[in-house]
Amino acid sequence: MTAHAMAGDAEKSLQAGMNDHVTKPIDPEYLFKTLQKWIAPVETVISPTLPQGLRPEAKEDDLPASLPGFDLPSALGRLMGNRRLYRKLLGDFGRECRDTGPLLRDACQVGDFSRIDELAHRLKGAAGNLGATDVQDAALALETMAKGARETVPPASSLETCMGALEESLESALAALGTLGLPISQEGEAEKRSGAADTIPPEMRATLANRLREAADIGDIAGLNAIAAELLPQGDAFESLSRSISQLAGDFDFEGVVALADTLEDTDIVSP
Repeated sequence: MTAHAMAGDAEKSLQAGMNDHVTKPIDPEYLFKTLQKWIAPVETVISPTLPQGLRPEAKEDDLPASLPGFDLPSALGRLMGNRRLYRKLLGDFGRECRDTGPLLRDACQVGDFSRIDELAHRLKGAAGNLGATDVQDAALALETMAKGARETVPPASSLETCMGALEESLESALAALGTLGLPISQEGEAEKRSGAADTIPPEMRATLANRLREAADIGDIAGLNAIAAELLPQGDAFESLSRSISQLAGDFDFEGVVALADTLEDTDIVSP
């Protein structure tokens, strides 16, 4: 499974020795069909059991029939109808929109196209998974422009137009999410993550951040829990961070894991 969905990427995967190529955002039906094509049947039929966090809830949580800028049926299909989990992820996405917009604006002002590419790519993936089509399209346009800057730097006016369109889509998404009464306040998880990051010695932060990103990129819940388990016995200073990683893994909050990795690298290091 990969976020590489451009023309020719599937052929590259096959040439590299992969059996098949499934792109993000994941379509569960297509994923299962692809797995069935490559996994040999067994004589004993085993009823699949989904992890608790992915089981459809018997009680439907409150969601409108439609939400401006969001493809609700598509997003719920990826989550197998789990409306409660979808509402939780929408709240996380709202915080992602609120936090990422200013970071992208700052990167555009200084012409940091590598940073623009990174942030827009992450935002595009989060938006695609949750059916935020307007944000996804605007983030893709900005990401494409940033990648193209490796060959030719775009005019400032073009970059401003692209960034303005993304900000407009983010503002609309936040307004739509606000109608759901979701917690998207400035205080909350980001501050908790920052406090947890402060417990890690500077020399360990980069390595840990890379491990967290690698696990989040492939959705490796077991790997995240293993990292949390490694940190826990190392003393009280690591306990808060270990709890944060475990909670993010339990919530399938991979964007939150990446945000925690960013915090680990961005936390100011004060010399004694």
